[in-house]
Amino acid sequence: MVCRLILCIPSQFRIPLNEGTTPPESKPVRTSSEIGQRAVWGLIAFATVVGMLWLGWIGAMILAVPAVVIGLHEFRSMARSKGYSVGGRSIYVFGVLMLVASLPILPEHLRSVPWREIVMWAYVMWVMIVEVIRPSERPLERIMTSLFGVLYIPFLISFGMLLRYTPNDHVGFWYIIITAVGAYASDTGAYFVGGRFGKRKLAPEISPAKTLEGALGGLVFSMLLVFGMSEAIRPIISDVKLSEIWIFAILVSSAAQLGDLAESVIKRGFGVKDSGNFLPGHGGLLDRMDSLLFALPVAYYYLSVAVF
Repeated sequence: MVCRLILCIPSQFRIPLNEGTTPPESKPVRTSSEIGQRAVWGLIAFATVVGMLWLGWIGAMILAVPAVVIGLHEFRSMARSKGYSVGGRSIYVFGVLMLVASLPILPEHLRSVPWREIVMWAYVMWVMIVEVIRPSERPLERIMTSLFGVLYIPFLISFGMLLRYTPNDHVGFWYIIITAVGAYASDTGAYFVGGRFGKRKLAPEISPAKTLEGALGGLVFSMLLVFGMSEAIRPIISDVKLSEIWIFAILVSSAAQLGDLAESVIKRGFGVKDSGNFLPGHGGLLDRMDSLLFALPVAYYYLSVAVF
């Protein structure tokens, strides 16, 4: 009887019985080997970062220069995969110069000069000169994409060079370590809490895999870890108030979450899932640095302005 009634309905108004409902989205299966691979690479990276940062500005440069070069390479590759025009080799040169301009090795009377801003100004001039001499088919696109690449990667990473010596060599080492741990704790907390309890989408149009539960888990885990590590070095920062430590923990963990979402916006705009495949099980280097890129300037400015 039901079949006869359906046959009486004009075909253009019929709705197939298997349509109209969307099957629930299955969560990505995280195997023990995948988790183990992520853990091993994470521990190797962390040990390397701590060792290099302990060496001072030389070790920091050994870390930062490859990070800038690889990060810019991944950014250019993503942009070109979408057909965007990006600057040439000069983007790497000015990226490294941005790091050099942040080093605390200049004489005292030259440290007040805004060298990083000068490098950025010089790159703006260079991009415009190149565009005048060798105009591209889409000049505005190449100018804006090139400038954003330098601002997003070398400029933000250079805050790590400044943070390493805020307020001095000894204390700065601990604060940059705490900031890095807080940024990656945000990723780790979101990964496990979201995988276990994640139900409500955080920003489905930006990153469908991220959930509100995962974001809150990452935020809380990062905040507690930053606070705990800051308390652990109390003998070194005895003049810092407890309230200032809490604010520092909240700002770093929040900035890390925002950095993660910001890179998701960029990848979605370029139509890619990962920035690259530099780290096995982790995607590209930018995928691992995204949280840190926003956490570094927030930590530096808060400590410089409000604490020290």
